[in-house]
Amino acid sequence: MRHILALILLLTFSQLIAQSLPWTDGRIMLNDGTEAKGKLLYNDITGVVSFESETNSGSYNARNILGFEYLNKQFYSIPYASSTGVVKQFFEVLREYKEFAVISKTNLLSQGTTSEITTLYFMRASDLIVKPFLETLAREVKWRIFESNKTQIRVLDSNLPKEIMGENFEKVKAFAKERKLVWHVQDSLISILDYYDTLIN
Repeated sequence: MRHILALILLLTFSQLIAQSLPWTDGRIMLNDGTEAKGKLLYNDITGVVSFESETNSGSYNARNILGFEYLNKQFYSIPYASSTGVVKQFFEVLREYKEFAVISKTNLLSQGTTSEITTLYFMRASDLIVKPFLETLAREVKWRIFESNKTQIRVLDSNLPKEIMGENFEKVKAFAKERKLVWHVQDSLISILDYYDTLIN
Protein backbone atom coordinates (compact mmCIF):
# COMPACT_ATOMS: atom_id res chain seq x y z
CA MET A 1 0.00 0.00 0.00
CA ARG A 2 2.81 2.39 0.86
CA HIS A 3 4.48 1.72 -2.49
CA ILE A 4 1.23 2.48 -4.33
CA LEU A 5 0.76 5.76 -2.44
CA ALA A 6 4.36 6.76 -3.14
CA LEU A 7 3.86 6.08 -6.85
CA ILE A 8 0.66 8.14 -6.93
CA LEU A 9 2.39 11.05 -5.19
CA LEU A 10 5.33 10.87 -7.61
CA LEU A 11 3.09 10.87 -10.67
CA THR A 12 1.00 13.73 -9.28
CA PHE A 13 4.11 15.75 -8.54
CA SER A 14 5.47 15.11 -12.05
CA GLN A 15 2.20 16.27 -13.60
CA LEU A 16 2.18 19.45 -11.51
CA ILE A 17 5.70 20.31 -12.63
CA ALA A 18 4.84 19.63 -16.26
CA GLN A 19 1.74 21.84 -16.01
CA SER A 20 3.74 24.71 -14.50
CA LEU A 21 6.35 24.75 -17.30
CA PRO A 22 5.71 26.78 -20.46
CA TRP A 23 5.47 25.26 -23.91
CA THR A 24 8.41 26.40 -26.03
CA ASP A 25 9.24 26.48 -29.74
CA GLY A 26 11.38 23.50 -30.66
CA ARG A 27 11.77 20.52 -32.94
CA ILE A 28 11.83 16.75 -32.66
CA MET A 29 13.84 14.29 -34.75
CA LEU A 30 11.83 11.19 -35.57
CA ASN A 31 13.27 7.69 -35.92
CA ASP A 32 12.89 7.80 -39.71
CA GLY A 33 15.22 10.82 -39.88
CA THR A 34 12.56 13.45 -40.49
CA GLU A 35 12.13 16.54 -38.34
CA ALA A 36 9.03 18.32 -37.09
CA LYS A 37 8.81 21.85 -35.69
CA GLY A 38 6.23 23.00 -33.18
CA LYS A 39 5.62 23.60 -29.49
CA LEU A 40 7.51 21.33 -27.13
CA LEU A 41 7.52 20.49 -23.44
CA TYR A 42 10.08 18.21 -21.80
CA ASN A 43 9.52 16.55 -18.43
CA ASP A 44 12.97 15.49 -17.23
CA ILE A 45 11.45 13.47 -14.38
CA THR A 46 9.43 11.12 -16.57
CA GLY A 47 11.67 11.47 -19.64
CA VAL A 48 8.67 12.32 -21.82
CA VAL A 49 8.61 14.93 -24.59
CA SER A 50 5.20 16.41 -25.40
CA PHE A 51 4.89 17.89 -28.88
CA GLU A 52 2.24 19.87 -30.75
CA SER A 53 2.13 21.34 -34.25
CA GLU A 54 -0.50 22.10 -36.87
CA THR A 55 -0.16 18.61 -38.34
CA ASN A 56 1.13 16.47 -35.50
CA SER A 57 0.87 16.02 -31.75
CA GLY A 58 1.89 13.36 -29.28
CA SER A 59 4.13 12.30 -26.43
CA TYR A 60 7.47 10.60 -26.97
CA ASN A 61 10.18 8.95 -24.92
CA ALA A 62 13.78 8.06 -25.80
CA ARG A 63 12.67 4.90 -27.64
CA ASN A 64 10.27 6.78 -29.92
CA ILE A 65 12.47 9.59 -31.30
CA LEU A 66 16.14 10.25 -32.06
CA GLY A 67 16.20 13.52 -30.15
CA PHE A 68 14.82 17.02 -29.77
CA GLU A 69 15.89 20.62 -29.46
CA TYR A 70 14.45 23.44 -27.36
CA LEU A 71 15.61 26.37 -25.23
CA ASN A 72 18.85 26.37 -27.29
CA LYS A 73 19.64 22.90 -25.95
CA GLN A 74 20.15 19.73 -27.95
CA PHE A 75 19.06 16.34 -26.58
CA TYR A 76 19.76 12.94 -28.14
CA SER A 77 18.38 9.49 -27.39
CA ILE A 78 21.45 7.45 -26.40
CA PRO A 79 21.71 3.83 -25.19
CA TYR A 80 23.17 3.69 -21.67
CA ALA A 81 24.14 0.62 -19.69
CA SER A 82 22.46 0.90 -16.29
CA SER A 83 21.92 -1.60 -13.48
CA THR A 84 18.72 -2.74 -15.22
CA GLY A 85 20.36 -3.22 -18.62
CA VAL A 86 20.94 -1.08 -21.71
CA VAL A 87 18.20 1.54 -21.91
CA LYS A 88 17.80 4.51 -24.22
CA GLN A 89 17.71 7.81 -22.35
CA PHE A 90 17.71 11.49 -23.27
CA PHE A 91 21.05 13.24 -22.71
CA GLU A 92 21.84 16.91 -23.27
CA VAL A 93 24.77 17.34 -25.66
CA LEU A 94 27.13 20.01 -24.33
CA ARG A 95 29.95 19.60 -26.86
CA GLU A 96 30.65 17.36 -29.84
CA TYR A 97 34.23 16.69 -30.93
CA LYS A 98 35.80 14.44 -33.54
CA GLU A 99 36.51 11.53 -31.18
CA PHE A 100 33.98 12.01 -28.38
CA ALA A 101 31.08 14.05 -27.08
CA VAL A 102 30.39 15.60 -23.68
CA ILE A 103 26.84 14.88 -22.54
CA SER A 104 24.92 15.36 -19.31
CA LYS A 105 21.79 14.25 -17.51
CA THR A 106 19.99 15.89 -14.59
CA ASN A 107 17.75 14.02 -12.18
CA LEU A 108 15.58 15.34 -9.37
CA LEU A 109 16.56 13.79 -6.04
CA SER A 110 13.37 14.12 -4.04
CA GLN A 111 9.80 15.29 -4.30
CA GLY A 112 8.85 18.85 -3.45
CA THR A 113 12.40 20.26 -3.57
CA THR A 114 14.83 21.60 -6.17
CA SER A 115 17.58 19.26 -5.06
CA GLU A 116 19.05 17.65 -8.16
CA ILE A 117 22.07 15.73 -9.36
CA THR A 118 23.72 16.38 -12.72
CA THR A 119 26.09 13.79 -14.15
CA LEU A 120 28.61 14.65 -16.85
CA TYR A 121 29.58 11.88 -19.28
CA PHE A 122 32.07 11.26 -22.08
CA MET A 123 30.76 9.31 -25.06
CA ARG A 124 33.32 7.86 -27.47
CA ALA A 125 32.50 8.30 -31.15
CA SER A 126 34.10 4.98 -32.11
CA ASP A 127 31.72 2.74 -30.13
CA LEU A 128 29.18 5.16 -28.55
CA ILE A 129 30.11 3.88 -25.07
CA VAL A 130 28.98 6.34 -22.40
CA LYS A 131 31.19 6.74 -19.32
CA PRO A 132 30.39 8.98 -16.32
CA PHE A 133 33.09 11.51 -15.39
CA LEU A 134 31.70 13.64 -12.57
CA GLU A 135 28.47 14.49 -10.82
CA THR A 136 27.27 17.72 -9.26
CA LEU A 137 24.81 17.59 -6.40
CA ALA A 138 22.80 20.78 -5.89
CA ARG A 139 20.91 20.36 -2.65
CA GLU A 140 18.30 22.75 -1.29
CA VAL A 141 18.69 23.15 2.48
CA LYS A 142 15.78 24.55 4.46
CA TRP A 143 16.15 25.86 7.98
CA ARG A 144 13.59 27.55 10.18
CA ILE A 145 14.76 31.07 9.35
CA PHE A 146 16.38 30.86 5.92
CA GLU A 147 16.99 28.71 2.89
CA SER A 148 20.34 27.97 1.29
CA ASN A 149 21.77 25.97 -1.58
CA LYS A 150 24.72 23.64 -1.22
CA THR A 151 26.62 22.23 -4.17
CA GLN A 152 28.84 19.17 -3.98
CA ILE A 153 31.05 17.89 -6.82
CA ARG A 154 32.33 14.34 -7.04
CA VAL A 155 34.72 13.04 -9.68
CA LEU A 156 33.67 9.53 -10.66
CA ASP A 157 36.59 8.57 -12.90
CA SER A 158 39.74 10.72 -12.71
CA ASN A 159 41.50 8.59 -15.35
CA LEU A 160 38.84 9.17 -18.00
CA PRO A 161 40.31 12.39 -19.53
CA LYS A 162 43.67 10.69 -20.09
CA GLU A 163 41.92 7.65 -21.56
CA ILE A 164 39.94 9.85 -23.94
CA MET A 165 42.76 12.22 -24.97
CA GLY A 166 45.63 9.78 -25.22
CA GLU A 167 48.96 11.31 -26.24
CA ASN A 168 47.55 14.86 -26.12
CA PHE A 169 46.66 14.61 -22.44
CA GLU A 170 49.94 16.07 -21.11
CA LYS A 171 49.61 19.16 -23.33
CA VAL A 172 46.02 19.63 -22.21
CA LYS A 173 47.01 19.14 -18.57
CA ALA A 174 49.70 21.84 -18.91
CA PHE A 175 47.21 24.19 -20.59
CA ALA A 176 44.71 23.76 -17.74
CA LYS A 177 47.40 24.32 -15.10
CA GLU A 178 48.70 27.46 -16.82
CA ARG A 179 45.23 29.01 -16.98
CA LYS A 180 44.15 27.70 -13.58
CA LEU A 181 41.27 25.72 -15.06
CA VAL A 182 39.84 22.92 -12.96
CA TRP A 183 38.51 19.71 -14.48
CA HIS A 184 35.57 19.32 -12.11
CA VAL A 185 33.92 22.66 -12.94
CA GLN A 186 31.80 22.45 -16.08
CA ASP A 187 32.76 25.80 -17.66
CA SER A 188 36.46 25.14 -17.05
CA LEU A 189 36.13 21.60 -18.39
CA ILE A 190 34.53 22.87 -21.60
CA SER A 191 37.42 25.34 -22.08
CA ILE A 192 39.90 22.51 -21.55
CA LEU A 193 38.12 20.29 -24.06
CA ASP A 194 37.90 23.09 -26.62
CA TYR A 195 41.69 23.44 -26.39
CA TYR A 196 42.06 19.69 -26.89
CA ASP A 197 39.94 19.97 -30.00
CA THR A 198 42.40 22.50 -31.48
CA LEU A 199 45.21 19.93 -31.04
CA ILE A 200 43.54 17.23 -33.07
CA ASN A 201 42.27 19.58 -35.76
